[in-house]
Amino acid sequence: MRRYVLLTLILIIMIHAQSCGSKGLREPSVRPMAVAGQFYPADADSLRLMIEECFKDTKNVVDKDRYVQSVIVPHAGYVFSAHTAAWSFAQLPRDGHWDHIFLIGPSHHVAFDGASANEAFEYYESPLGLVKVDTALAADLNREHQCLRYVAQAHTQEHCLEVQLPLLQMWLKTASPIVPIIIGTLDIDRLRQIADALKPWYNDRNLFVISSDFSHYPQYDDAERVDKRTAEAVASGDLGKILATANENFNSGIPHLATSACGLCGILVNAMLAADDTTSECRHLYYCNSGDSRYGSKDEVVGYNAFVTLRKKKSSFQLSDDDRRLLLRIARGSIEKAVMGDHAWATDTSRLSPTLRERCGAFVTLSENGRLRGCIGHFGSDIPLYKAVEEMAVAAATEDPRFMPVGKGELDQIHIEISVLTPLKRIHDIKEFQYGRQGIYMRKGYHSGTFLPQVAQEVNWTKEEFLGHCAQDKAGIGWDGWRDAELYTYEAIIFEEDKKMKEAEYYHLLYDGKVRCDLCPHHCVIAEGHRGRCHSRLCREGKLYSEAYGHPCALAIDPIEKKPLAWFHPGSECLSIACTGCNLSCKNCQNHDISQVCPADVPSEDLSPEGVIELARRYHQDQIAYTYTEPLTWMEYMRDTAKLAHKAGMRNILVSAGYVCQEPLKDLLPYLDAANIDLKFFSETLYHQVSGASLQPVLDTLKAIREAGVWLEITHLLIPTVNDDEKMTRAMCHWLVEQGFADVPLHITRFFPQYKMPDVPPTPLAELERARSIAKEEGVRRVKLGNV
Repeated sequence: MRRYVLLTLILIIMIHAQSCGSKGLREPSVRPMAVAGQFYPADADSLRLMIEECFKDTKNVVDKDRYVQSVIVPHAGYVFSAHTAAWSFAQLPRDGHWDHIFLIGPSHHVAFDGASANEAFEYYESPLGLVKVDTALAADLNREHQCLRYVAQAHTQEHCLEVQLPLLQMWLKTASPIVPIIIGTLDIDRLRQIADALKPWYNDRNLFVISSDFSHYPQYDDAERVDKRTAEAVASGDLGKILATANENFNSGIPHLATSACGLCGILVNAMLAADDTTSECRHLYYCNSGDSRYGSKDEVVGYNAFVTLRKKKSSFQLSDDDRRLLLRIARGSIEKAVMGDHAWATDTSRLSPTLRERCGAFVTLSENGRLRGCIGHFGSDIPLYKAVEEMAVAAATEDPRFMPVGKGELDQIHIEISVLTPLKRIHDIKEFQYGRQGIYMRKGYHSGTFLPQVAQEVNWTKEEFLGHCAQDKAGIGWDGWRDAELYTYEAIIFEEDKKMKEAEYYHLLYDGKVRCDLCPHHCVIAEGHRGRCHSRLCREGKLYSEAYGHPCALAIDPIEKKPLAWFHPGSECLSIACTGCNLSCKNCQNHDISQVCPADVPSEDLSPEGVIELARRYHQDQIAYTYTEPLTWMEYMRDTAKLAHKAGMRNILVSAGYVCQEPLKDLLPYLDAANIDLKFFSETLYHQVSGASLQPVLDTLKAIREAGVWLEITHLLIPTVNDDEKMTRAMCHWLVEQGFADVPLHITRFFPQYKMPDVPPTPLAELERARSIAKEEGVRRVKLGNV
């Protein structure tokens, strides 16, 4: 199945580009931190040190035959409870990755009937970076279940979920999308409905984090007794015992005891979810209360418990890494034999594991430069898995009726993905269909069709639309044909060939496998397995690789004025392309969701330089703009594409902050026709404080571009209280004129609050007008105001 339909991608981005700033994409909504600096340090370095200390004496107690389904963790200030929470999080595998992490906690600010899944904020902000929210799933939950609805007030100031994020970020090596859910009721029937709504996700592919403090405000000794009694009830997993203990505590007459668990709602939901699995075990891990902290007293304490819910691993069909590698080799060898004719490939059956001899179905999907090149699959259990992969690989390459057979010259460009299918399971109600996790197979008479599970990740359909498209487009039984068809679900184990990484240029080997990057003035020294400050250049086995090469994350067709270029072919259009990465860390970055992340963190296309040229031709574009992020960090991809563009008679446009060393810049300049460079500040101090860079290399870049005869325009963002000092503006313009840039167009643009500068106001129009007047007074001949 095709992962991305490129035409659809471009059309969508073009539509968004009309209203969404310079990168052509809508700015994401970010839930700002509500309690940073209160419950935990707002400074990232201080926060990291504190969290590292919290995990120091924790230990993992998870048996090998079990996995962590949920944790129960406190949510007080870190000086009181973070060490306790760390005990729960320490049970998670550090390299673990889940489809979702469900964060569930009580509402401290507003009471309401039911629960609220956050569907408004696409990211939660943390001092350690943004955390992705699956707003689509949240919206589905709110829409499909009466017990859930979006309540904005429940999320904006709530701390019980926010405080968990830095702990997760520090402990886990990879990020998983979160689903924040606030519960506003203790009604037992409503909690059962909430548990029923979440039940399809309570499995090994998702993690549940239940946020709750325990006893509130009794004396120290009373708290210990109450919390021990509550902990024993929670660890029993017995819903009746948990409720009875909570009632007993409430009626105990203990002075100042307000509650024995503020997050009892989430604890009860977790117990309901775990009740159906007899292998579930809730273990108590650690206890303390605020009186144990040097910041707390023994009077009116709050208690903190840590728990983990463990479940037995299923002894289901699994493929080892060796199995997957061998199946990929079988697929490629079979394709090469079929295409080359005389290629002597034969599967060595002596090396096959028992798993590969099991009879099950498989799909083989081929792509070329990010575009579908063939996909054929086999259901059923009539042939061994290795044989199914052999046959489907050849069929995908030579028999898919949508494509011509793969040619000899294409073999090096073909990328292989395999989906191994679990046995079909008949369902009688679509509530049994776990959309997003399972594939669907439908049969009606002589007609049948299927959608693999991963299709759900590539489209924005509801469950019913998914079924409708499968019925209409795949089975040929009409949009509503699924309603009276035989329906079967299955899961797919999906794996693919490693995407070839491009070795970077402009680096040299140091010692102990480390390399020094010479692309930009940071000169990052990068250790094995680590990336440079740009996020996109990776050290592996003594070599530096450009992970972004050939993997653009944004494509759009823009008017040239959006770059902005006001005097270079005005009224024309350009194909805009961006890969992830930036060697600056601007606090005001409007494209931070693709510039301040690694290539693996965002969806991308597989698009070679040749593919970019082909795409430009397809959409009748004779200009290519390298833009949105920092193109100089993916220099090799940009330069290789620009070379081909010139051969094809196309113009190349660089939109950049200009922070680069002179040698790589000189290699690029012969292929550039125009550039817009951000001159962010005329101050070394501000460059360092706001952008993590320095001024002089940018000035050197401006001179080099002008001396190379490349059309140049300059952008200067005027930020209130930061660089709107008239003396600084005058000094900058004086330097430009003095250095021969008087005729170079200067764009003075308006700032709007975003990213890490949400509290800085927009630039007053009067300030922009004043800056333009100063530029004119100093001799800059062409000045244009932007973002107005």
